[in-house]
Amino acid sequence: MIPRDFRPAAFVFDFDGLIANTEDIFELALGEVLARRGKTYPPEVRRQMMGRRAPEATAILIDALGLDDDPQALMLEGRETFLGLLDARLAPMPGLFALLDAVEHAGLPKAVATSSHREYLDGCLRKLGIDDRFAVTLTAEDVTHGKPDPEIYLAAADRLGVAVDRTVVLEDSEIGVEAAAAAGACAVAVPSRHSDGHGFEGATFIASSLSDPRILNLLGGPAAPRPDRAATRIPQSASLSPSTPAEESIRSKKPKRRVYDAERSVHFLTFSCYHRRQYLKHDHPRRIVLGQLGRRLHDRDGLCLGFVLMPNHVHAMVWFPEPGELSEFMNVWKTETSQAIRRYFDEHAPTYLEEVDDTGIWQPRYYDFSVLTRDKAEEKLDYMHVNPVRAGLAERPTDWAWSSARWYESGKPVGVAIGWPDGFD
Repeated sequence: MIPRDFRPAAFVFDFDGLIANTEDIFELALGEVLARRGKTYPPEVRRQMMGRRAPEATAILIDALGLDDDPQALMLEGRETFLGLLDARLAPMPGLFALLDAVEHAGLPKAVATSSHREYLDGCLRKLGIDDRFAVTLTAEDVTHGKPDPEIYLAAADRLGVAVDRTVVLEDSEIGVEAAAAAGACAVAVPSRHSDGHGFEGATFIASSLSDPRILNLLGGPAAPRPDRAATRIPQSASLSPSTPAEESIRSKKPKRRVYDAERSVHFLTFSCYHRRQYLKHDHPRRIVLGQLGRRLHDRDGLCLGFVLMPNHVHAMVWFPEPGELSEFMNVWKTETSQAIRRYFDEHAPTYLEEVDDTGIWQPRYYDFSVLTRDKAEEKLDYMHVNPVRAGLAERPTDWAWSSARWYESGKPVGVAIGWPDGFD
């Protein structure tokens, strides 16, 4: 059962048989390999092998069928046969793209956690055209223990900067569901024909496919349509929110930030790393910042109109449906990202943190400019998007992966859902 107050913070996808039809291809390839030995591929053996890392699955196969092959040689033969079939047969599982769109529209980060190897996963994601749609990808090389051990799903939540008990894991195998449930995640089983007889003990529910309405219901219902993405600039028009006497006062008097926070305007935000150190020059800290941005806006039903992550500072333009949300939003966003980034550097580059005191990764202060018109919003977006070019990090704004520029040019996913208040799309 799903707790009534459950709100997901991230989605994690298995790969084989869940994102892509590779279990079908593997069945064909292994069938060919075994036919050369006068053997068949029994369903009960396939069930035992599903979801496991290649050495473990191969050991099961050799033992079950009484083969006398060297395990490494058998794995190599199976891999070569599989790759020979892959390019012509690889396809996404039904409902995949619609679900990815829905998760992105909700502003939630996504990850892949698979028992397969890095080179294989990266190649398949590229072939499917979705290699840029996941903030984190974890493979057999990234963990010590394979599924059903929960290590890979605990690591996925940590990499995304979210609590594992607010992570939805989609799995097609019973050992994958076992791993997700043991991690404390919301484990959703999505069986294929290869696993429809699995027990799936520990699953929150068993979905019929990736299009199952219960998966969308975890996001709060079907995804709303995105704004028109044909234009690269925002249409010039009236103010972003209904005109009120208070807003007219804002336009003429330029009040302090506390007044901006009390109005339903769009906020153009800037904050910097501690002493302008380049804590965001690494991809993983950037993913943490984007993951938490999407999560915190989702918690408040807020919207992100645009962003850019520079090596030592962040720009973002956000909107909330209720006044008074900004201060708490910024406090939580900065605190959560600071803690997650510090954990990353503690493990991977502890000398990076030598000058950081109790204030954390960020400078204490942030700057907020209240945006009240579309002209001003367009101006701020242009300013944000050109920053990487001015800094010599990219030749064009759309060449910089860590901004919303690509979304405005071509609708390409950028790690956070981009949206506008109702009536201003």
